[in-house]
Amino acid sequence: MRKIGFLYQAGQTKELLPLSYKIESRVQQRKMFYAMINEFLSKEVKFNLTCKELYEVDIFESFMQKIFSFFPMHKLKIEKSKKIVKIYPQESLLFNQFFKTSSHPKAQFFSKNIEKDINFKPLLGYKNRVSDLILTLFNGQEIAMLKDL
Repeated sequence: MRKIGFLYQAGQTKELLPLSYKIESRVQQRKMFYAMINEFLSKEVKFNLTCKELYEVDIFESFMQKIFSFFPMHKLKIEKSKKIVKIYPQESLLFNQFFKTSSHPKAQFFSKNIEKDINFKPLLGYKNRVSDLILTLFNGQEIAMLKDL
């Protein structure tokens, strides 16, 4: 069975995009990939297929931008403290391990004071919406995504 997705190794992304005799350009292959991957994702985390900038960067970078869009810390500006409504302890472990594994600069900033747990295994039933997106990329030890067509 043909696999689609990406492998992220040593700071480089290798994309495995759908092939077809009718689709020749990288942009069209990425469009087809995002249309397919949206079928796996929940409504809140689906990619906007009308956004042209989505197809201009590699898949890994697009996923990282999407993940960071769910974390308001990416703005890094001082705000008045707000009452904490809900804490997701299991999701926090997942986020921390994902950020520690990633070599993305923002992820490294978020996880600079966190120790990586080499025995970490993702659980089932996370409640936070970005967990679906992270679990699509992260198996607990490495960042990669390979799906069967």
